[in-house]
Amino acid sequence: MKHLDVRIDVDAIRAAIPPEQQPADVRVQIFSSPDERYPNPQPGTPCRLLVTKEFRDPTDPRNAAPLKGQPGLYRVTLLLRAPESSEMAEGEYGSPDAQFGCSGIRVLEPEAKDNYQQWGLKFRVPVGTGHVDCAGYLNADGYLGKIVVHRLDAASYEDAFKKAESVISAWLSHVSLLHEVPVEIAASHVGELSTGNQILQFRTPAAEISFKSVGIPPTDNELALYASFYREGLNSRAPLYQFLCFFKIIEGLEVRRNRLDAPIIAKGGTPKRERSWLPKDANEARTWLEEIYPGREWMDETLAVLFPPVMRGIRLNKAIKAHLQPIRVRIAHAFLDSGEPGLSVDEITRVADVEQLVPITKFIARFMLKKEFPDYFAQLVRVQEGVEFVPAESLSPRDGIAESPPFSGIRFAVKKLD
Repeated sequence: MKHLDVRIDVDAIRAAIPPEQQPADVRVQIFSSPDERYPNPQPGTPCRLLVTKEFRDPTDPRNAAPLKGQPGLYRVTLLLRAPESSEMAEGEYGSPDAQFGCSGIRVLEPEAKDNYQQWGLKFRVPVGTGHVDCAGYLNADGYLGKIVVHRLDAASYEDAFKKAESVISAWLSHVSLLHEVPVEIAASHVGELSTGNQILQFRTPAAEISFKSVGIPPTDNELALYASFYREGLNSRAPLYQFLCFFKIIEGLEVRRNRLDAPIIAKGGTPKRERSWLPKDANEARTWLEEIYPGREWMDETLAVLFPPVMRGIRLNKAIKAHLQPIRVRIAHAFLDSGEPGLSVDEITRVADVEQLVPITKFIARFMLKKEFPDYFAQLVRVQEGVEFVPAESLSPRDGIAESPPFSGIRFAVKKLD
């Protein structure tokens, strides 16, 4: 399992602070939500990195600022990313101020792009009876790369992020609709102006495995269907779609159980189905997760945030019906109901807070899969067969069939038509 390696250039942080405000110390903490922290985040999940400053004067009120932030002014930076683009290497992260971002919104023509640091965009987005002032910064190619709301009145970091995300998402949706330009928010950086403390939101790297544990796929076509949805959920970066993929597995397995039980009930029998409960504390959670993820380490701090309090110690069926099903219905109404849309996609994600429920939805889907296909998951605890580690020279077949070499060294660029 990967461990998040956080390295902060404290000297760079200090250099940006006026001498009279120099802190005595700088702390870095990892959070999974606005209120709870943990040192080793679950792979592939969203988390937050909080950088706080301890000032030399012990009576300085900024030292007592709550970790979630306090009412006041905030600065929010949202890094943009066009599909298929990435500035940083796999597993590397950086705050938006260390990246330039990318979008299909060109601001400077190619011949003027060297002046990207001298120009930017300034626009105002109406919100209710007021507005939010936004500043757009350019990347080295002259495209809009990130949007900053320099002054935003909010109650906390989370409130500031949600307010800025709502405004910018609406603006980006407008751009996409008007000009067919896909663009997403890749990362966010929220700074509390009163303390100078800052929080960075990002997604942790996915887990790594050894090829020895892979093997070849089973011949069970039914299981293959569920596996395809599981992979689709892991691959997606959109919480809404991830939730739907994992919930589809849960929904499908419930229908499968009813189908398999029908002949037994028709003969007057009673299906043997044991009742399942979600863990109520960290010890139970560790045991529960180790059964579906053999060999993976789990920390108490991690477990505390992966299982929402309202879903701890309750029947699995109740967790699905009372807490997950309503979200699935909400999404279905938004996308599938006839008539006019009643809620934007951004609102669904924000109001329902789907992202925080993706991990537990995935765990439940995996738990149910293991119950339904126990022989398949028994493979997790042993070395697999069918995949060999061999010299590269033996990878090509020796069957005498002529095989044209692939075209190599291909380089191309898409240019705008005049």
